[in-house]
Amino acid sequence: MVQRFGSITRPYLTFGLHLGWTISGAIGSDSKIDACYLSPNLQVAQRMEELTSLYEMQIILSEPLYNYLSLKARNTLRKIDVILLNTYVNKGLQTQMEPMGIYTFDMSFTNAEVSTLPEEHQVGDLIKLNKYVNINIENFKNKGVDYMFTLDGDIVGLQQHI
Repeated sequence: MVQRFGSITRPYLTFGLHLGWTISGAIGSDSKIDACYLSPNLQVAQRMEELTSLYEMQIILSEPLYNYLSLKARNTLRKIDVILLNTYVNKGLQTQMEPMGIYTFDMSFTNAEVSTLPEEHQVGDLIKLNKYVNINIENFKNKGVDYMFTLDGDIVGLQQHI
């Protein structure tokens, strides 16, 4: 993007994240098929994304997703509000208002430690902080992703100056 639009151009992506069930299926004809997803949870996820502009945050997570995360991941998040959402009761048309916490991942874009990528680097590979360069991460990979919140330069760097 820098090559095409210049160094002052910065993409601004927002993410509204929620955890819940959905039913997926295919709709279409012999020549075109589209994926279709049905669930009240889709509306909650859409609402989370809409709230990113209201709260001026790039990432907003719902409380059900927050509760599903590991303790290490939760420690990187900040609760910003409790909202009331319409939810369906007894699988009928009746709704009720339920409180739900919303969380954000604060980010700083003034990361002082810039890593140089090795030639064999693949997209998705861990970029270790300089102080952990000698640690073999293969030992951590089968134990979940908690190690990334300590060792990965990208994740740690996003919250370095906060």
